[in-house]
Formats: sequence, structure tokens, C-alpha cells
Amino acid sequence: MDDIKYFRTDRPEAVARDLVARHGRCWVDGNWTLVKYRLDPPKLGHVQKYYVGRSRSARDLQNWARFGGLAIETWRERPYRNTNPSTPALLFLECPMSIAELEARSLHCRGVVVVYRPLSWDLWDSWVELSSPGEDACRRFHAGLEYLHQRITVEQAAITSAMGYDTVDTVPVSLADHRNALRLARAMGVLDELLSAECQPVNLILRPEHGELLETWEAIERRAPQGAGWRVVSDDLFPGYHNWRFELMQMARMGYVFLGEPQAFIKLDRQPQFERAQVIHDDALIRFREVARLVMSWPSYPLDHLPDPIKTRRPRRSKRKPDEGSAEEIIARGRALLAKSATAQAPQPAEAPLNAASARRPSPLRTSAPTSTDCSILLIATPARRDESSGAEPRTGGARIRRRDLGTEGNA
Repeated sequence: MDDIKYFRTDRPEAVARDLVARHGRCWVDGNWTLVKYRLDPPKLGHVQKYYVGRSRSARDLQNWARFGGLAIETWRERPYRNTNPSTPALLFLECPMSIAELEARSLHCRGVVVVYRPLSWDLWDSWVELSSPGEDACRRFHAGLEYLHQRITVEQAAITSAMGYDTVDTVPVSLADHRNALRLARAMGVLDELLSAECQPVNLILRPEHGELLETWEAIERRAPQGAGWRVVSDDLFPGYHNWRFELMQMARMGYVFLGEPQAFIKLDRQPQFERAQVIHDDALIRFREVARLVMSWPSYPLDHLPDPIKTRRPRRSKRKPDEGSAEEIIARGRALLAKSATAQAPQPAEAPLNAASARRPSPLRTSAPTSTDCSILLIATPARRDESSGAEPRTGGARIRRRDLGTEGNA
């Protein structure tokens, strides 16, 4: 590790572009434990990207080694085995939890290693508390197990006996509690004291007609132990065959069986090693703080010469109104608009029509404000049946002009 240069950064996209520009190739370790950080494609520019997951493509790795670009690793084995190809630059999107893990995951790098520095390390401290609980957490969980053991029901006791476990020191719990128990047992170093068996209570209703479902039905009917009216199904009933859970769910949807609540079993330890759990917790916290101090002691990756690329996306329109000026300017513009509207609405002098036809046929395209002449034209164009319906004698001027419109001017 002496020949490798180490840096920290808070701009992983810019660092990835710069590493590709300098070295041609860069391996991005995108494996995550706490926060899944994804690179922003617009900030990466036109860099070629190869996503390497669980099913690695040999062709993608060959193209990356030949043409260069970014190889983004999104999955890794646990426990970690470094089988990655050699790379001149390595970028971590999440800080490893120990110095030993950092060294193991950077064995295939021979040039530059850059680790993303989070905004805060509080989330990592919380993860240490969750993955390696201390003495207080183990004591509380053990007290909860004793409480559940005291409240065990007759049905649970019958299922526990059907599985072949002793009800004196065995506690049936749900699957979520069983996972927490395994985690705490691993912290206390007493994993062999816990029973990792899980069972599914089943009540047979109707024999299916399908081939695979029928075989599973017959195996449960012949070999499954019974307890409290349930047939208890576990992995021991189907050695080497793990598809029985899916077949049970399929039969339950079709109405062939009725499924109870799945249960797991924990062997209650009468002498738990709480002190050992505290030692393991302190050791994990020390290892994490060592790698955190190491990362913070590294220099920041120089990026002054490399600004972020300009995004090609269309900028959004701002909903904020532009500055309209001071109050005096607004009042002055309002007064000018009022004066302009008053001038436009002022009455214009009436012009004498050229002939009678122009007077009685107003232009339908007139857009100016109505004047006194327009009002008389509108009065002339009023239908005659309004006056006839009322029974009153039509007015002289309006009746004469209507007769002219009807072609009766000579008779008048």
C-alpha cells in the first residue's frame, strides 16, 4: 500500500471523470452497507460506463480493459473475496468499516484510491451499535426471551414438541425476532446455542391435481409431524429441496391448504455471555473509528481545474415575479395606463354617412368603442317583431327605417 496514493472527496462524479481523463480506466466500488449512493449521470459527462453486478459479463470487462471508462461494481460477496481485474484508479462510494476491509478491497488497485467522505459519521456509529450490540442491548433482548418463554401457549408448546425440541429451554418466536436473536447471538459468541430451524404450520384441506403440488401434498401427509391439529413442515422434511415454501404459498392461494403463522425456535441460554458481547462491540467501534480517522487524515482530491459539466437539461421557469420597481414607479405606470384608456374611450365626432345604404348597413368588423351613431344603427337593426308582440304601435323613426330595410320605402 506504500506505492498507492490515497485521497478523500465529497464530489465523486467529478473525481470519476478526472480519474478516467488521467488514467483511462477507473473501477468504482459501489457496494453499500448503509446508504446506497448512485452516481449522477449528467455530472459524469460523456464517460463510458459499465455496470458490473452479480452476473458479470466477460465482454463488458474486456471492453472496459480495452477502451477504458468506468466499471461500476454494484455487488460483492460476503465474506469479501477480491476477484476484480487490475485497475490504475479506484473510487469508493462508501467508506469501508475497517482498515483490513479497506486493504482487502483495494488489492487490485496499483495507482490512486479515493474514498467518499460522508457529511457525517453518525450513521456509521449507529450501524456499529446495530451490527455489534453491547451488553445493555443483549440483556434487554434476553429478558424479552424469558418473558416470551413464560407466556408460551399450548399450541406453541405442541408445535415445539412436534419439532423435537424441549419446551423447558426452547422459545418459539416470530421470524423477525429470530433474525434479531441470531444477530445478538453472533455478537455474544453463542451462535451454536441458538436453533436456526424454522417451521410452517399447515392444515390440509383439499388434495390438488397438479403433479408437483401433488407430490408436496403427499410428502406432507405422510411424513410431516403433527401437533395441536397442525402438520409442521420444515427443511428436514424436504432435504436439499428449497422450493417447498413457494409450493405451499401456491396451494394456499388455490385453497388446497391453510397456512398458520411461521415460527422459529431459540434455545434459551441460562448463562449468557454479556461481557463477551461488550468486548466485541468495543472492538468493532475501535476499528471503525480508526478507519474514519485515517480517511479524514488523507488530503482532498484536487478538483479546482475541473468544474462540474454544464447540464443540457432545459432550465425550469422561475415562478417568482421580476422586480417591479418602487412604489412611486408602480403608481406612475398605473396613472399612465388610466390616461391612455381614457383617451381611447373618448367620444369621437360623428361623421355623416355617404349614403343611406352605408347608414343602415353597419360594418360587422367595427372594433372601436360604440358612439352615438353606432347606438342609432343598433336601434335601427332591432327586429320588428319585438314591438309587434307587445301590441304597441311601432315608433315612427324605427318603423320607417324598417320599411326601408324590407323594401317598402316607396309605399310609405
